[in-house]
Amino acid sequence: NKFYDAALFYIPQICTNKSFMGKCVEKYGLGFSCSVYDVNFADQLYEKYCKLDMIKFRANCDAFVSKIISEYYYGVDVLQNLFNGKEGE
Repeated sequence: NKFYDAALFYIPQICTNKSFMGKCVEKYGLGFSCSVYDVNFADQLYEKYCKLDMIKFRANCDAFVSKIISEYYYGVDVLQNLFNGKEGE
């Protein structure tokens, strides 16, 4: 849930690179993926944060939240059709 909350409230995520969440933040432009084992981890993180285009970041968050809401309502429709005996509609 923190991933969705961060997008909703425009909070950049910091995730471990090569992890599932790290790939998601990079794919959707919702934050940074880093390796805490890099010697200059803090400097890299600071540099990425300073270069963050907040207008683009906020637009990415809005697009991601809209996508999630659409998926939610699609799921609601599928379940309602299933419970009402309208499978495949």
